[in-house]
Amino acid sequence: MDLFYLKSRELARKLVEHGHKGTVLSREEFEEKKAAAQAAKSNTFYSRSRPIYYNWKTQVSTSNSSPNFEVIYDDPNGLLFKNKRDKKILNVDPMSGPGEDSNRTFLQSDLYIHVVIYDHNIRTV
Repeated sequence: MDLFYLKSRELARKLVEHGHKGTVLSREEFEEKKAAAQAAKSNTFYSRSRPIYYNWKTQVSTSNSSPNFEVIYDDPNGLLFKNKRDKKILNVDPMSGPGEDSNRTFLQSDLYIHVVIYDHNIRTV
């Protein structure tokens, strides 16, 4: 691989991490690998538009309300989400209950250390 064709060392390292070390690639193959690495880097899972986002490099967190939930970050009980439709609170603290009409499910994952799914049921009147 030649850094001349890459825009950053970080992208070159990603390609090497994915096992592309020591291989001679055609221009087309190179462009495909580069596009795949850039797509992985710009994963929308880690987007500032998510309800809660923490940047580990800069140590800065942001919170955004979504169409369904308002983020309550200044509550003494910790981080809470308030449903905009039924006004009920979803509590993400693992040491307390998830809240009325809400369920918490813990999942095992090979990709992530901690995976939790919250399901909030809205009752229609």
